[in-house]
Amino acid sequence: MKINFQILTFLVIILFSVIYIEINSQEIRLNSLEVLNFNKGLSSIPYLQDNLSRLEISSKIQFQTSKDCKSCHKQIYNNWYESRHRQAHSNELYQYSLSKEPMEWCENCHAPLRHPNSKKILLPEEGISCLTCHVRNQEIIVTKIPDSKEALTHNYKIIKDFDTAKLCESCHDFNFPSWESMNSSNHTIKYSNTSMQGTYAEWLSSGMRDESDCIDCHLSPGTKKSHRFPGGHSIEELKNSFVVRSRYLSGNTIAITIQSIRIAHAFPTGDLFRALKLNIYDSNGIFLKQFVLSKKYRLTSKNERKNNDSPKVLIEDTRIPPPEKGEDSSNKEFILNIDKHPKTIKIELWIDYLNDIEKFVSPIPESKSKKLILSEEIQIENRDDFEDSDRG
Repeated sequence: MKINFQILTFLVIILFSVIYIEINSQEIRLNSLEVLNFNKGLSSIPYLQDNLSRLEISSKIQFQTSKDCKSCHKQIYNNWYESRHRQAHSNELYQYSLSKEPMEWCENCHAPLRHPNSKKILLPEEGISCLTCHVRNQEIIVTKIPDSKEALTHNYKIIKDFDTAKLCESCHDFNFPSWESMNSSNHTIKYSNTSMQGTYAEWLSSGMRDESDCIDCHLSPGTKKSHRFPGGHSIEELKNSFVVRSRYLSGNTIAITIQSIRIAHAFPTGDLFRALKLNIYDSNGIFLKQFVLSKKYRLTSKNERKNNDSPKVLIEDTRIPPPEKGEDSSNKEFILNIDKHPKTIKIELWIDYLNDIEKFVSPIPESKSKKLILSEEIQIENRDDFEDSDRG
């Protein structure tokens, strides 16, 4: 069988053209979790600091820490430096929890970079840093090659889902470790079937999933807020994210509604001890009732425990759910019986980062473990629809 020489030549040219384009664009179509070695905390990220020392833009500038990125990315660096990501390992709440349960599994998300030949944590003071997400094997991980008329500063690698919520899933959606792995001498974690943190799954079930994702709200690329990573500790953001309303259902019964605005997951989310607490007072400041929005668990009994089971079981979830389809807000309603027929009530909305039991033994002052979001007097709607004598 004879092969047309011109056709063969054409095919060879096409093949080499494709190879050339791939090499020059340095575009590797891999999953971001594979490239970054994000694996829900099951292991640390083997990392040599000299990976960065070779990423030189001159003989005098070498990159060893995230601070070395500041000269060209000042605003992004400053935003990250003020973020909770940077404090992931150093903040008091985490350090207290780690002292109670010193598990390497926790460290693998809160300070994931380790020297490959030892268990030494690299740059724990940087927490989740520029290096954690953007640097592997002497290359900078990006979504696209920067537009530049001059020579590019770094070697780049593009990965297909680096700018999607999948990037966040690894550290923000995982199950409880199983009894077997927690009691194992080899310290190898295996997950049970019970969710411990489910922020990514909550977003997937949200009516906002087709409109925005984690990246849009928490990373805010292309804006002055880029890499701020606002979340449950960003009190100013939370002030603009909740509205509390009340209305009469009968002469002595009111409904109190907490509305979350453009929060595309349940709230509170993340750490299982986190809670929203709504305190209700009468118009004279007399305390009436507290409503707690949280997930509540109980320890499993010895009879319930099997090797692959979770050490805890969810017994109640009173959080604000994710928005439903077509909605960008969500509500949680509570019922309060009142003796009088007031026009207003006073409310306080708090975010609490410690469970009530831990408060008795934790050295962390309440001023740092509990933050005020809202404090205001609100009108009770529909008052004129009911008389004092109307009982419900």
